Amino acid sequence: MGINLTPDLPSGLNHGQVSIISPCYNVGKLLTRLLDSILVQTYKNLEIILVDDGSTDDTLDVIRKYVPRLEAEGYAVKTVTQENGGPASAIDRALKMFSGEFLTWPDSDDWLQPDSIEARVRIFRENERVGLIRCNAEMIEAETGKSLGFFDSVSDRTYLHQMLFSDMVHWRTYFAPVCYMVRSSSFLATNPTRSIYVCPGATQNLQMLLPVTHACESIQMEKPLAFYLVRGGSISRLARTPDKVFAWDSLMWEITRQTLMRMSGLDGSFKQEITFYLIRNKLLPSAFRARMRHESLGFICESDLRMASRTLCKMLLYLHCSKSERILDVFSLGYYAKVLNRLFLAVVLA
Repeated sequence: MGINLTPDLPSGLNHGQVSIISPCYNVGKLLTRLLDSILVQTYKNLEIILVDDGSTDDTLDVIRKYVPRLEAEGYAVKTVTQENGGPASAIDRALKMFSGEFLTWPDSDDWLQPDSIEARVRIFRENERVGLIRCNAEMIEAETGKSLGFFDSVSDRTYLHQMLFSDMVHWRTYFAPVCYMVRSSSFLATNPTRSIYVCPGATQNLQMLLPVTHACESIQMEKPLAFYLVRGGSISRLARTPDKVFAWDSLMWEITRQTLMRMSGLDGSFKQEITFYLIRNKLLPSAFRARMRHESLGFICESDLRMASRTLCKMLLYLHCSKSERILDVFSLGYYAKVLNRLFLAVVLA
């Protein structure tokens, strides 16, 4: 756990106001659900910032339609249009504009329970040293509307989450932005430039959250206060192709690396430890499954594997990427590749 940051309100922020930032890209059929849920919030001191990220459907028309309705509720509304740059680009732009005492940034296809904002503001008021609150959320399958369960156990329990930073930096927890709200003074103390790393495909959540969870205390609410839309039928990595899993892991690694480089208070040994952990547990296994020979060899060289393990990994990689492996895999109905993957994982994680 890092230091506790004081909740003093920096100049330019409005006491009691909650800023809601949402990047919007081709969500004309989905955005209304989020905006409708904002309209019925029991907490009314809101600033709404909607960034149309170069949509080619009717997203911008939907935004314009809702602006007067949002303003009629007394909300401060800001809209931005830009060329398509991805969600991180949209968030980065909106970060220069928000002025609330608290900040949240739900995706445009998720939505809130009516008391979602009020419940979290109340917890902030009761815990002045806390910099971040995470609530539970129900996962909804986009195609069927069926519930896929919840991110966490459901109860009214609220507790200090001592391991949230560690869970995040090791990628072993959920990052759904609709679940998170930060105290703006804590966020700005760790990110005074109001900027995040932007590259094609970059996501915002990990880099928004890592600095705050490292520097501040965090609270977990097991009460579901939001809904998270799951597209593609499943939230499981197994539902994605090996190529897509590796591409996602590579992007997450780059974002993690860039974020850790920007963070103060982290020594080199900790960054090295995280590097070795993610290479062993995430990057190297996913590169092997995707038959990324060049990338796998690079990760083997960068890892903290012993020489004997490196040699064995290279042998298994050679077998996995050979033409004969694909023939054997067909005749074995896929079992040959599964055996190689399990052997490789056993060596890497030994």
